[in-house]
Amino acid sequence: MNKAFFKKCLSILDIIEIHAISYDELEILLRNELVDENKETIHLLPQVCSYLRKYHFLKDTENGIDLTACATVFAKADSSSALEALALFECLYRCGGYQRVLPMCLDHSCTDTWLSTHFDPISFSLLTKTSLFLSEHHNYIIDKAYRNHIFTIIGEYRVNKSLLISTCLCAFYTKHILDQHKETLTYKNETLKVIDYPQMEIILKQLPVFGVPCEREAVKGLQVFYKDTLFHECEHQCVLCRINLPHMLIASHIKPFRDCAHIYEAVDYHNGLLLCRNHDFLFDQGYISFSDQGKLMISGTLKACVTKNADAYQLNTDFQLPYELLNQERKLFLAYHRTHIYQGGKQNV
Repeated sequence: MNKAFFKKCLSILDIIEIHAISYDELEILLRNELVDENKETIHLLPQVCSYLRKYHFLKDTENGIDLTACATVFAKADSSSALEALALFECLYRCGGYQRVLPMCLDHSCTDTWLSTHFDPISFSLLTKTSLFLSEHHNYIIDKAYRNHIFTIIGEYRVNKSLLISTCLCAFYTKHILDQHKETLTYKNETLKVIDYPQMEIILKQLPVFGVPCEREAVKGLQVFYKDTLFHECEHQCVLCRINLPHMLIASHIKPFRDCAHIYEAVDYHNGLLLCRNHDFLFDQGYISFSDQGKLMISGTLKACVTKNADAYQLNTDFQLPYELLNQERKLFLAYHRTHIYQGGKQNV
């Protein structure tokens, strides 16, 4: 498999996925976007599409297919970089199919015959064309420089199997984006308090500077990634009213960007919910919030309006966020929102 072609397919999918395309449309749409590729490469498209689905590089939703966050990172990473290698490792590890085999490559030299036996042809080709493996005389071993990061990624998924992207990889990608502007970066909010991340040590190894960049251009790519990840998690629809018009949806920060004390808070999908423009405004202004159990909380000011005209606000007073959204990190951000943003007071909890 041509790695550059594979990554180009991912990059195209990352752009067109917002249009609610079905898996059945994927090959045709990719073919239309790849008109300049040679026939031999185009011939690989059916294999690529089948592979992406089988190994969960994308998922099917009722609102179209969507790339995983680590697949997006793999597509955008520089060739032969550490970021590319770790992103591919995470893509293959999180799908479940290689959770036993991949760790076996950490401590043992593997022949190309062994690898080709335990990995399908596309995975084998991609793995051996990144910098993940060092090779000598048809023997491969995972580069020791990546070992600690890989153990960290494996540990995170063992604790939380529903992760969309590991803290380790997300911090690596954030550093990759910021490094493109590092000569001109200035920071604000350095003295504000970061939420009590259980993985703060992992974050600070890659991102030791507190605060968030003042330059909007520096974080533009990270804001796009943040929104894409929330689109993936929330399946392209508002978590409250399920509206699924892409341009009506906002990747709403729970702890507002203006209050973030570290860039990782600003790009972490746990610090977000996908909301329509109406519900984003209510959430951002503190008219609504959510309890630790995900129950919708409505401020006293808004509650009077909802009582008179419930349909206009599309707020079900019995609504609860889906259980899978209520992970440890998001609960920390929701606690911040209830304390600092929500206008309701204790009587509405």
